Amino acid sequence: MGYGGGGAAGGAGGAGMGRPVPLGPKRITVFPFPPWELKPQRVGQLMPLPPSIPDLLATASNIFGAPFAGLVGSDSGVVTAIELIRDGDKLFLLKANELHGGGTLSTIQSGSAQSGGQ
Repeated sequence: MGYGGGGAAGGAGGAGMGRPVPLGPKRITVFPFPPWELKPQRVGQLMPLPPSIPDLLATASNIFGAPFAGLVGSDSGVVTAIELIRDGDKLFLLKANELHGGGTLSTIQSGSAQSGGQ
């Protein structure tokens, strides 16, 4: 049994066989508020995943007109590496005062490294 095989019979992405191969860049939805403030009338922005977290924060700041210092996933876990973000993820942007202890993302990263990743 083949999985997503190319070739003439399988098609470019092996249509109908296994998981589809994503075309183009990963897409994410960002929300300009933390997940614990999720309300039905508040909307996010679908955007391509930038190459780095600082680029993501800068792009989101331009879109929403506010400075952001970090982001968390829908489970409220702090995202510290762009590689952790998957296609279709919903991410919530945080201002500096919404981060743990009012710090920055680099403060959180260095703090978790010092505390053994807790």
